[in-house]
Order: sequence, then structure tokens, then C-alpha cells
Amino acid sequence: MSTIQASRLRAVPFLLLLLATSTLFHSAISWGQIRVENDLTAWKDPITGMEFVLIKGDCYLMGSPGGEINRYEDEIQHKACVGDFWLGKYEVTNTQFSLFAKETGYVTTSEKNGEGFGISRAGADDWGWQKGIDWKHPLWPKDGIEDKINHPVTQISWYDAKAFLNWLTEKHSGASTFRLPYEAEWEYACRAGTATARYWGDRPDDACEYASVADERAGKTWPSLATHNCSDGYETTAPVGKFRPNHWGIHDILGNVWELTENVYAEYGGDLAESLRQVDPNPLQVMRGGSWIYGPAHVRCAFRNIISRTGRSYSIGFRVVRTLSTLN
Repeated sequence: MSTIQASRLRAVPFLLLLLATSTLFHSAISWGQIRVENDLTAWKDPITGMEFVLIKGDCYLMGSPGGEINRYEDEIQHKACVGDFWLGKYEVTNTQFSLFAKETGYVTTSEKNGEGFGISRAGADDWGWQKGIDWKHPLWPKDGIEDKINHPVTQISWYDAKAFLNWLTEKHSGASTFRLPYEAEWEYACRAGTATARYWGDRPDDACEYASVADERAGKTWPSLATHNCSDGYETTAPVGKFRPNHWGIHDILGNVWELTENVYAEYGGDLAESLRQVDPNPLQVMRGGSWIYGPAHVRCAFRNIISRTGRSYSIGFRVVRTLSTLN
């Protein structure tokens, strides 16, 4: 493991154990929805109800400048270019994931293994693997999602997210392809034309207008947390879309939950194809954005976190990309 990876693991204690684990479909309807919604810049999936925003590609400076506070060594600033893509306006919710699970009978990694990463009971500070935690019982064994139907789905591994995306692609008969964001796409969308540490600027304590983060309330429940000096109104996750979006209309891309990407972790400068293919039996995937339980150092557009493909917790979810290849 590189020095960079080791330093990140020390900085992110709640994921230590995780890393140790191993033609259009209905074209008239789809295009009709696009035309109604803001001149071909928005689209709503008729199956799940997920809303997408068209992100126009360009080149930008990926990574962080040397003087950015809390910067990590692997955030080397460099030119990156992305093409046009459709990005989920919100993170995938419990309601949307349940449509997939009910139709297919899919069993998630946590359900197969009988445990997830969380706490033993409400308010406990005993973070670790707990029996009975899964996406339906996300934070502790008796926790439920009945009052969290519009919160992001959590306790989802990379394999679970890919299964959902493959199902959705099949539901569209291949006319649209759905996947996780590439890391460069994710950061480009996070920045939304800005060059600051966060899309709202460099002040971490402005976060509570834009994101569910480790705030003063979470700090009282879990005193060991590094927190923002503000209150976002939610102790843990928030319903998607409750906070102000970035300049491109994307909500919660910082905070709420970590968002999985297609990329295997590699230091910048390598080949994209190499970072996307599995080069060892237990690769570490990149995830981005910070979450409700993380402080200012990790809630930045440039910060890169890592997780095994079977790793999962109450702070990890995902956002969807719809590719444009079949629409050109």
C-alpha cells in the first residue's frame, strides 16, 4: 500500500474495516419528457423516476492547488477533459433501489453476509461490523427506512450498485446505458465551473446551506468527529434535494453519502482504461464527495477516498450516469 493510501486510511477511521474486506426505449415518451423539461437539458427516467441533468463536457483543472487547506498528495492538479453526459440530479434513493430489489429479488452484499458497517443501537459510538445491518436497516440493526424513503440508499457495495445499473440498462432494452460516474466526470460536475475547494467556495462552515455533513449536532452525538461549525438540520443522512444545488443544478454531490465511481484507485497520470479494469482480485474503487459523518477535510471536490468492492456502510451510496452514445 502506498504512503498516500496509508495516510488516507489513518484520516478516515470509519472505513478502516471496510477496506480490509475484500431506437430509444419508448422514444416518443422519453424525448417528449426531455423537450418538456428545459430545452433538452433535463430528462426523467420513466422506470425509476430518477431525474437527470445534461452536463456539457469540457476541459478543466482536476485536483487541488498546492495551497488548498487539507489537501492530500494524490490531488495533483492537472488538465482533464470529459465529454457530454447525463448525471443524476440526486443520489439514488431507498425508493428507487427498492424497485430494483423487489422486481429482481436481488440480495445485497450486506444481506448475503448478514452484517453491515454501523453501530449497535441509536446513539452508540461503537462503529464496526454489526449483525443485522443492511440497506433496509442502515445504521443499526433495528433502524428502518420507512421514514427515509427519499434518503439516499446506503449499505450498498460497488457490486450492488453495478447490479442496479445493469438492471436499469436492461429495462431500457439497451437504448440507454447507465453506469457510475468516471472520477473525472464526478469532479467536473462537483465543481460546476468553480475552482474553489467546494462549489460554494472555500469556507467549510457554509456547508450546512448545501449539504448534510458532520455538523454541530452530529458532534454532540459522536464527539470524536471532526465537524463543521454549523447545523444542517439532520443528524445523519437527509432526504435528497433538501439543500441548495450547485451552479449546474446538482444536489448533494458533496455531503450526504460518499458516491461510488467506476475507477479503480490509481495515482493521477495513468491511463484511464487501466484505472477502469480490474488489475488485481481485490481492487480499491474511488469514491467521492464526503458524507454526513465527515468534516471539512473530506467534504471537498478534490478529495479522493477508496473502498473495496464489497465495502459498505451507512455513509456510502451512489449517483447514476446515463450515457449519450445512443442519442447522437
